[in-house]
Amino acid sequence: MKNKLLSIVIALSIFSKLPAQLLDAVIPIQFDAPAQLTKITSGYQLTGNSSQLTNNILIDGAAIRFSASDSTEIWFQFLDDVGNWSEKKKAKIFYEPNSDRFIASVLDSTLGRVEKMKYEARSSSTIAFISAGLYDKESENLRLMKNISIYHQKI
Repeated sequence: MKNKLLSIVIALSIFSKLPAQLLDAVIPIQFDAPAQLTKITSGYQLTGNSSQLTNNILIDGAAIRFSASDSTEIWFQFLDDVGNWSEKKKAKIFYEPNSDRFIASVLDSTLGRVEKMKYEARSSSTIAFISAGLYDKESENLRLMKNISIYHQKI
């Protein structure tokens, strides 16, 4: 009984820390200026634009950590290397346990190379930007190759 309880406690402590580690998997990016918080009819809107991305990397998407006390909707847009903005992409939200923080994430394998990104967040309460990053497609491919290699070695 004690071993089972100890196993559950250890598993819960590990899993409760996983969402907070999501931004460890991205390449950090900077933004041109502080986010712009505006009062709107339904609450608040927060917007931000990244600085020019000079990494010349292929991306699969982006993740941004925010702080807000109420539910929030987030959209991302990406500027491709030809100068066209993508359509707005609604982010999936991952809440951090015991916190008012969450991560908004968009994965889209069709993005490729991007010059800039921007976001729009809407919430019934104030919302704050914390940090952001891009999912590197090449790093993901390397991780997949390593996993396949390890799997084949076990066979």
